[in-house]
Amino acid sequence: MRSVISVVGAFVGLMLVSAAASADSRCALSRLDGVNGRPFDATDGRDPRNYPPDPQVDFTWLALDIDFSQPETRSFSCEETIRFTNLASPLARLHLDGVRLKVDSVRDLAGGELKYHYDEERLSVAYDPPMQPRAEAGVVIRYRCEKPTTGMIFALPEGGYADRPLTIHTQGEAQFNRYWFFSHDSPNERCRTAMSVVAPAHLKVLSNGGLIGREELGAGLARTRYEMAHPHASYLVSLVLGDFDLVTQTWREKPVEYWVPAGQAEGAIRTFGRTPDMLEYFSRQLDFEYPYEKYAQAVCYLFEWGGMENTSTTTLREDVVMDERAAIDKDLEGLISHELAHQWFGDLVTCRSWPHVWLNEGFATYMEAAWWEHSRGRDDYDYDIWKTMRGVARSDRGDAVAGVVFPQYDTPDDVFSRPLSNPYGKGASVIHMLRRELGDDLFWLCIQTYLKRFAWNEAETDDLRKVIEEVSGASYERFFRQWLIRPGVPHIKVKYEWDDEQSAVKLSLEQTQDLSADRPAFVVNVPVVCVMADGERLERVIAMRERKASITIPCDDEPTQVCVDPDLRVLAQWDIGLSVPMRIRQALDGPTAAARLAAIATLEEEDRDDVRQALADIVRDSGNFYGERVEAAAVLGRMAIAPARELLLQLVDDDAAMREARVRAAIVAALGRYRSAAVAQKLLRFANSDPTYTVEERATQGLGRQDQTDEIIQQLLDNTRKTSHQDMIRRAAIGALAELDAESGIEAAFEVARDGAPSRGRPAGIRALGALGSTYQTERVRRFLLGLLEDRDERVVGAAIGALGALGSVEAIDELQAYAGGAAPDSLRKRARDAIKRIRDDETGSAALQSLRDRVAKLEERMEEVGHGESVDPNEAD
Repeated sequence: MRSVISVVGAFVGLMLVSAAASADSRCALSRLDGVNGRPFDATDGRDPRNYPPDPQVDFTWLALDIDFSQPETRSFSCEETIRFTNLASPLARLHLDGVRLKVDSVRDLAGGELKYHYDEERLSVAYDPPMQPRAEAGVVIRYRCEKPTTGMIFALPEGGYADRPLTIHTQGEAQFNRYWFFSHDSPNERCRTAMSVVAPAHLKVLSNGGLIGREELGAGLARTRYEMAHPHASYLVSLVLGDFDLVTQTWREKPVEYWVPAGQAEGAIRTFGRTPDMLEYFSRQLDFEYPYEKYAQAVCYLFEWGGMENTSTTTLREDVVMDERAAIDKDLEGLISHELAHQWFGDLVTCRSWPHVWLNEGFATYMEAAWWEHSRGRDDYDYDIWKTMRGVARSDRGDAVAGVVFPQYDTPDDVFSRPLSNPYGKGASVIHMLRRELGDDLFWLCIQTYLKRFAWNEAETDDLRKVIEEVSGASYERFFRQWLIRPGVPHIKVKYEWDDEQSAVKLSLEQTQDLSADRPAFVVNVPVVCVMADGERLERVIAMRERKASITIPCDDEPTQVCVDPDLRVLAQWDIGLSVPMRIRQALDGPTAAARLAAIATLEEEDRDDVRQALADIVRDSGNFYGERVEAAAVLGRMAIAPARELLLQLVDDDAAMREARVRAAIVAALGRYRSAAVAQKLLRFANSDPTYTVEERATQGLGRQDQTDEIIQQLLDNTRKTSHQDMIRRAAIGALAELDAESGIEAAFEVARDGAPSRGRPAGIRALGALGSTYQTERVRRFLLGLLEDRDERVVGAAIGALGALGSVEAIDELQAYAGGAAPDSLRKRARDAIKRIRDDETGSAALQSLRDRVAKLEERMEEVGHGESVDPNEAD
């Protein structure tokens, strides 16, 4: 009987593993497509790579004369003038991108009619006979834009938002400006632009460049005109109009403007007040003065992202303006400095095509860290870079085909969101490594040279490489290839040995990732610092040119610390084989913040009292850098063992440890990873009240991991009604109710998700409905979510599509298919297709699981027969 049961158990296990493997295979294929872009299809043999389109001509001028006298109609009329110079070949047709615009006429600059063909996506203007090389010409297009589906976003006072100030903004990146004007909508061409807008006189108008003038026209209308003195790419053209409060500072006699929704002027300086300091620092550090007529930051309702670097005119999401309570422990300097840095990296010098977008996003992300270094010091720089590099390294699973520079994608938006070879994080990491390779002075000289050489132009990755080689006199082809063209990062295992006989440290390094001819060992130089008991430091470099490398370092005595890569010179997954006492010592007083942070992170798996006490001491010591205290608290939380929990319970009652708001939030968040009655009581206290929004948010999130009690549910319901910066407490509360699978959370989720609720919280409410709706009120939830597919807020629509996928409602497939085949933005239609696939996969998986259960049941029914001497072939269980 025992052996037969083992056979049946093994068979059941095999079936479960097979089912899981099948599911994993499907997931892996899905991940592969997402990671690596459009796959090659052998049936049609189409090249899956994307290349920049032919610019056809040298565009020199684009002017938009817009009549927006009735913005509430979500429509406008426009006369667009484009000037250009033909290139070296005769031109028979000029192609311009423009989607679903209503063309009235196309004429030349003299007013003569031009023949054209328009297929709702591209306007083709005919020249017969063909235009001669080097000829100068232009087109004037009269058209009407009616209710664009993307590219121009209308936040009107309507529906549940009748009291909302009217704001209209545009979003061009990557290829959305084509939905409201005609252009060569690709970053490989640029021209000067101008904007003239007629709108209701009570509304303010903002666009790129300098304000030329504003004139009253009568009948309640006014005309506002802007003009760019320098050329820029079409995706950076911006129009913002609405009911704004305008707050202005100055920098070197240029206006620095903060356009905030009416009623929010009080928070403008609190939020944006350091912008002039950033302009000064970037201009000096880059040796290139901010080049535009003004710098404006416009806060717009329904803006989907964090910020968008339109030339001289950044757009930001509606909830960035901080009140006094938010400013206790938060600031927006990272976002503000990122978008400002784009004025040099992205606007002044623009990536020639989207695979090279890391030249925009990587540099903007890096300049955030540079700003921290300038304004707060080296430790803050190290912390920012350390978090970025850790995130990149952790994401590397070894299965990516796409490097940072990789031309395969379905839409340009895919390039921005690659999870592994991300242009933001990995791009910034590569730039940091370049700085460490070159040294500070030479690094900044290379960047300054790059900006000056390609100012008002486009660049590719090799352009930056060639500048660096020219300025430094060194070859960087291998560096660029292995970090930007090739995917992945090295996985380096470090083995430490103290040789008492030779009185020497022996370090062995091995790259453990899969190696092949296409993916050989990374070539890296790994710095090592041995710290002796008396504080003396011995610095060495291990040159890795193949899988393994080693070094012997003579020392009088064994070091108290051996710090590997203390300055973050190598982007890698590290497996550091040092003794626990050494790592504790490094965590406490390593030579750099990066070294201390790295050591703190390695202690997570160590179940030792001295480790936990060291971490608690780091958290408790207010003299330590706050980032180290935050990370030490986080490690205590991730340990997931009772002694660590008890230390956190002590820390949460330690006034000195809890005084610094960011550290207090980290301690509360770490405590929230545990589940106990004592933990719940502490979390309830902070979820109810704290001087900062962040601590209340973290405590609220932690309540979602506790055992349900009436007190917890009531506190979470109360917190769904709290107003906070970026709606952070409400979002945390509704998420926690969903995590607890609390039936009472359904009505709260409907309230958070409804039209008219604070917009930042609505997606969280919708996601909660997707989670809770599979158990409670499924049909009502499904109908509600389907209704949201028509919402004006793309964030709401995207969340509703995802929630329908999570709900697994087969009845929703028809509506999702209709949406996926409609006129919505590509990103939302792709989400709809993904949701349909998820529903079908879940349905298939459920059917397979039920079949598996039936087969197991049949086997169990026949177990008695086995006891009577019969044999069972598991494959006959069907």
